[in-house]
Amino acid sequence: MANESIRLNCNISRGAFSGERVFEIRLASGEYTGVAPLHYFQKTDGGELKPSEPPPDNTMAGTLSAKLIMIQRGEIAFVAIPDGEAITVPKSGVVFVS
Repeated sequence: MANESIRLNCNISRGAFSGERVFEIRLASGEYTGVAPLHYFQKTDGGELKPSEPPPDNTMAGTLSAKLIMIQRGEIAFVAIPDGEAITVPKSGVVFVS
């Protein structure tokens, strides 16, 4: 299970550069905001996020590609995200991909 590819539910908005997006993830306690390249994001239905999405000054729900490090205490997931951080999120916010 360690190092398994997963997706994290997040809110996505435009970044300062055309090839990046800002994401907000609900943590086990609080929220985390980061920046990652466009290719790490998907729509909630699994479809590819287009370069025009989301529209300027808007936010959309989507997912962020990440790696599962381990499940802690059954309901908390410790994950590595594309900006280089390792964070804890509720397991309910993790989408397992096959």
